[in-house]
Amino acid sequence: MKIRMTSLIAILMMLLSAAVVHAAGVQRIHEIKSPLFASPAIVKAGADLTVKIAVPETLSVVEICLNGVDDTSIHNCLKYGEPGREGDLAVFKVKVPVNFTPALYDLAVNFSDNNWDYQLHAVKVVKEFKRDFYIVQLTDIHFNCQDFLKKDMNRIRRRLLLEINKLNPEFVMFTGDIGLDPETYKWDYIYGFEEFAGRLRVPMYMIPGNHEQYYLKTNDEEVDGDELWNITYGPKYLSFDYGNLHVIGMNTFDWPRKWRNRRWKEAAFYGSLFNAEISDEQWKWALADLDSAKARGQGLLAFTHIPIEMLMGGKKLGILKDTLTVQGPDQDQFAAALAERGCETLFVGHMHYNTVKKFGKLTEILTKGAGAAGGDTNKWGFQVIHIVDGQVKGYKFHEWGFSDLK
Repeated sequence: MKIRMTSLIAILMMLLSAAVVHAAGVQRIHEIKSPLFASPAIVKAGADLTVKIAVPETLSVVEICLNGVDDTSIHNCLKYGEPGREGDLAVFKVKVPVNFTPALYDLAVNFSDNNWDYQLHAVKVVKEFKRDFYIVQLTDIHFNCQDFLKKDMNRIRRRLLLEINKLNPEFVMFTGDIGLDPETYKWDYIYGFEEFAGRLRVPMYMIPGNHEQYYLKTNDEEVDGDELWNITYGPKYLSFDYGNLHVIGMNTFDWPRKWRNRRWKEAAFYGSLFNAEISDEQWKWALADLDSAKARGQGLLAFTHIPIEMLMGGKKLGILKDTLTVQGPDQDQFAAALAERGCETLFVGHMHYNTVKKFGKLTEILTKGAGAAGGDTNKWGFQVIHIVDGQVKGYKFHEWGFSDLK
């Protein structure tokens, strides 16, 4: 069953509701494959927007439109030519008019059967790419960790999202951990998406943490967080440009499914449930991506969930038949590879406190969580990062506690 409605009003009413319900989640990604809610596009008015669509064999694309996020009366359908191909996907170059109003938009695609597909908050139109601007790192929001300190933690989380809207950064980097455990994924994946989509009004680039990707198999059910991320948010690692800044987000919980089993004692004993792996496939992609950005002369910035000192690349885990040689880099290989390619700043989460570490020329900035225990548990917040000419010029943690709520 597709999430398709025959009128724009009906589509908008369905944006935050369950449409295709899986064992522990709602499918949010259908024909539109890029841009997405968690990997949006920021495009300059007057330029082309690239839209990738898995067009059903019996159908064709009739309209590609941008709809206002807050003003639902805005419904602008844009011009495009014959699509190219990228594997099974049709690739459309959509012209954004020079006079198009800068704002955040939902992407909507109408097919020849008069049904629609959409992606929320998938496109931000800007008048120009700024050389001096601010972005935000948000991490470890853990929506389902409730009643902390016998108070409603969602009051804090919602205040943080409101404050991000007030700051109006160019974009947000979310560095993982929306929920907590696979036993609660059936609520976490739905509730977290709806909170972000319903409250945040700036584009957000998301990579998963360990708490989104656990696996669980019991007599009653089988839940794989990887699969739920795929149908809810899409890619687990990504990169994008904002003007002369290139940003790369990597998945540091890239373990085989067996070693993501939340209730498997061996995985807990050997540390795969908390420590980091970057698969060989992802690492090869990341190095090529960074090489390409460096060749273009762009400034480079990276974000992950788990700090790189927890990378276990090259280590051997387990005994007898339950063995694994961990793929990808260790901390020294990771830090050296990024620094050699001109990326000297990395933002991470996972540990729920603030600190800064140096690994050669790479600076790792660990940011406190936005909704869970750890460190000073009376304050929660997000990192505000100042970028000038593609380089990090400063960062400051903005925090709120229950005493700050009114």
